[in-house]
Amino acid sequence: IGGADPAINPVVRAGIVAPTLQVITEAEITSAEDRRRLPIWGEFYNPYDAPHLCFTTVWREDFVELVLVVCRSARQGTIDTPGRTAFAAIAHHCRDAAMTAHAIGRDGALVLAGAFQALSACALAVDRYGRIVALSP
Repeated sequence: IGGADPAINPVVRAGIVAPTLQVITEAEITSAEDRRRLPIWGEFYNPYDAPHLCFTTVWREDFVELVLVVCRSARQGTIDTPGRTAFAAIAHHCRDAAMTAHAIGRDGALVLAGAFQALSACALAVDRYGRIVALSP
């Protein structure tokens, strides 16, 4: 359905060009018509009740990106200002964890897993092949 294709998915397109740590919501980059027309909403976001997204790229290097995303239900609606502020703060901590993990190198996933333990939220990190490399308790 083109979920990872920037030519099809406006969320991916916006994430690729946005500066690191710029918080974006899908409401800022998609219209109601986009959400009705695009397969990613019709076949994924809506059926799984996650049509409202808030995201930021916390780290980017070469062809690798670490993106933090909050998916909200239709009932929850788009993220409010206090939620967005909290999300931005969490993103900064995730960036610090990612930079530490990157600096450590091959033990990075273990360090990232340790950093995730400090979060009171469900968090996971996947490698470029979609394999989970770290998961919060």
